[in-house]
Amino acid sequence: DQAIQDFNEAFDLCQVCPSPALFSSICRGLAFCHGRSAPKLSMYYLNMSTSVTLRHQAVTRTGKRIR
Repeated sequence: DQAIQDFNEAFDLCQVCPSPALFSSICRGLAFCHGRSAPKLSMYYLNMSTSVTLRHQAVTRTGKRIR
């Protein structure tokens, strides 16, 4: 329970302006902590992790194409 509370606090603090690597790691940690006890919540965090990573890659690639 303490790990989930710590991850939730980090998630709330990082959600405003997320660093892609940090936010992705926090989301994966939350998904791992919830695991089988809350599969829908676990999938929510895995989706958040993936979406931030994909968004960051898209922005990075678009920036390289503009140059």
